[in-house]
Amino acid sequence: MTAIFLIVILAALAGFAARIFSVQQQSSGLDVQGSQAYAAAQSGIDWGAYQILTAAPGVTCPADTDLVMPAGPASAFIVTVTCASTATTEAGNTVTMYQLLSTACNQPS
Repeated sequence: MTAIFLIVILAALAGFAARIFSVQQQSSGLDVQGSQAYAAAQSGIDWGAYQILTAAPGVTCPADTDLVMPAGPASAFIVTVTCASTATTEAGNTVTMYQLLSTACNQPS
């Protein structure tokens, strides 16, 4: 009777340890995907800033764009970059402010 009890307890502990290991592996994978999404979104911000800084005179904002990341760790992501600009006058000078929004998604709808 004691042997059966010990076998059941040890089997339960082994199952519990296997489940914990599985959850840790999933958490690690999601952490990596989060870092890749952040890097992809940052690339979208860099792209938008470059478009603004190299734009022809009179062009205020690049068009909303979906970027497909090239081969690499972030290649599974589609990055959507949107831009909004606001012109204000400060001390007699016109100043244009830009707001860039970059969203990286690995399951675009």
